[in-house]
Amino acid sequence: MFLSSPDLSVLGLALETQLLQTFINGLVTGSIYFLAAVGLTFQYQLMKFPNLSHAEFFAIGAFVTYFFADVVGLGFWAGLGLSMVITGGIASGLYLTVFRMLIRRGASILHLIIASAGLGIMLRYLMWEIAGRKSYFFTQSFTPFDVGPVRLTTLWLSMMLAAAATAAALILFLRLTKLGKALRGLASNPVLARLSGIRSGTVIVLVWMLSGMLASLGGTLRAADTRVIPELGADVLIPMFAVSILGGIGSVSGAFTASYVLGVAESFGVVALVQLGLSTEYKSLIAFAILVATIIVLPTGLGATLSKERVRRD
Repeated sequence: MFLSSPDLSVLGLALETQLLQTFINGLVTGSIYFLAAVGLTFQYQLMKFPNLSHAEFFAIGAFVTYFFADVVGLGFWAGLGLSMVITGGIASGLYLTVFRMLIRRGASILHLIIASAGLGIMLRYLMWEIAGRKSYFFTQSFTPFDVGPVRLTTLWLSMMLAAAATAAALILFLRLTKLGKALRGLASNPVLARLSGIRSGTVIVLVWMLSGMLASLGGTLRAADTRVIPELGADVLIPMFAVSILGGIGSVSGAFTASYVLGVAESFGVVALVQLGLSTEYKSLIAFAILVATIIVLPTGLGATLSKERVRRD
């Protein structure tokens, strides 16, 4: 639904309804972008390199859910729960076997970036080998309903609730729990954190596991609305980095805000492309344009800007 917004004018809707429906479409898109990007921001905050393979866990999670939900027959939500655990385990396992080994051998940031790109390619080709090049569809149906003039489904509502609940849980986790405070300390001053007794290895493994779990959640919800394919992660790669940079690395509130800024901008952009008679494939340029503009105009991201505003008010 949110991959290509329809030409709303053909539905005979009033202009206000068209705008409202397009805005809702953008919120749905933004919810998925947040679930994809927030794990990446945590990884970068701790590891100091962009993990290009992170997007592939988006697709891996969708395939694992499909296997348990439709092949094994456990049902969609049970399959999703198992997928989150398994995908989180795969993500943390790859950190332990690939990235930690490279770091211990003195790999530079450039080496780690190249390794993550190679790992991402390997994972995608592995999915092609196992699942083939065809599309898979969940048999789970989601009920459509109207809220005034706006059309929603239980799946779209689940996407928005999942993003909001994840953001709230992560903010509370970082502020109130011992592990969350350890993560913040390790990100801001690794040397002092280790001297204070924080077990950095454990924290990093748990962050990679959490990142994989959230990617699985986002990938499954997106696939349920579209289809399960190995290229699922590639579709969100640029938006994922755009959200991370626009929101500010390590900022949950910044990533949450940036996700919806990008989602709404893309939703209205797609409608504009349709009205102009252009291909909706150009929608990827919207995320890329926001990414470039952020680097030039607001390199610290929305998270840092929001933090400064809070300090000024205090």
